[in-house]
Amino acid sequence: MPLLPRPILLVPVLAGLLAACATDGTPPPPVVAAPAATETREKPAENALANRLRVTTTVGEPAAFVREARPAQQDYIPVGVTPQRTGVQRSATELQSIEKELDAQRQRSRAFANRPKPPSPYDGRVPPRLRPAAPAQAE
Repeated sequence: MPLLPRPILLVPVLAGLLAACATDGTPPPPVVAAPAATETREKPAENALANRLRVTTTVGEPAAFVREARPAQQDYIPVGVTPQRTGVQRSATELQSIEKELDAQRQRSRAFANRPKPPSPYDGRVPPRLRPAAPAQAE
């Protein structure tokens, strides 16, 4: 029996790693604050294979200057959190006027795209290639 090439042997391992990273489709819970440096993070059961193969990393405690530089309150929206919409509520007449403006702009754009275009000076033939001048021969 011939030996299998090494990339073929890696396919089951990679498939197992990808399966370990799969989720069930539920969104992650919103992040309120970064975990404290002293907290230990639990490893989910889905990553057991990756942990056994030692292809995961463990997050260590950050250095002192990193802890000091981190703000107590996050000033960004974490991934997976939908921000509250704070838009202006418009009346039906305002929406109709905006729609009319957008329709007028659409008609202007389509009219510009459909305008008559001048014919191209190119007639479809490829011009002949110019031959380089022959060097002058000394007599």
